[in-house]
Amino acid sequence: MPRATKAEKAEGKKCFVISPIGSDNSDIRRRADQVYKHIICPPLEQAGYEVVRADKISDPGMITSQIIEHVVSDDLVIADLTGHNPNVFYELAVRHAVGKPFIQIIDHKEDIPFDIAGFRTIHFDHKDLDSAAQAKEEIAKQVEAISSQEFRVITPLNVTIDMQKMQSSGDLEEVYLSKMFEAISSMQSQISLLDRRIHLNDMRRNDRRTEASLKDFYDPVSNTSFRWSKENENILTEMWADGKSASEIAKVVGSSRNAVIGKAHRIGLHSKKGLGDLMNSDHE
Repeated sequence: MPRATKAEKAEGKKCFVISPIGSDNSDIRRRADQVYKHIICPPLEQAGYEVVRADKISDPGMITSQIIEHVVSDDLVIADLTGHNPNVFYELAVRHAVGKPFIQIIDHKEDIPFDIAGFRTIHFDHKDLDSAAQAKEEIAKQVEAISSQEFRVITPLNVTIDMQKMQSSGDLEEVYLSKMFEAISSMQSQISLLDRRIHLNDMRRNDRRTEASLKDFYDPVSNTSFRWSKENENILTEMWADGKSASEIAKVVGSSRNAVIGKAHRIGLHSKKGLGDLMNSDHE
């Protein structure tokens, strides 16, 4: 899709980005700038949107009022929920109140607050090129969906108002439908939250496995890296049983002496000396 010209963007739609910004040169600012430049702007500009963030508003006037004006009036809002910034959630709540389109994004390692967990949110790792590319594609898809005539903005606020109207209508069928919808919405939120927790648990489990595998790869004493293959582990076990010194074993397997001692300790090879003695001399 060709990139919209400046003239087309000036006459086109506007998208306001609400996100944690941070102070100049902070990690938060660097992340915000990277996400804004490389993930948010490309798909929106291709769709003809003029994209702006609070710190990039150049018009004179009170910045808070200008932010609220953008949140209320712009055609689209993208909310980066990363860091659970209170200002972001306040501005998102204002957007919910006016009932206009919005897209939620968040760092892949973070949970979405329960109240908005049932709404589609794009999870991404801005440091991973594949993840960033997928996030841009998903933003483009949601922008396309928003532009369709069938699209309707759904927020916790308008859902609650609609259900109250149905329940107070006196129509038994509408009351029943409102109760059903309320139950389904609650289930969707719970399922979404559960799915995220499962995902985060899987990530933590993988991190622990990686950490465990690194114990056989990095020797903090000698500050060297060495991977213990099954063959080298067998050589260590046999030579240790034969009474060979850690230095002799290290020469055979190609590691440091300290790596041999550390590995022997981790796999439970016993010595007549304690571990402290082993660090100063070979085993007996």
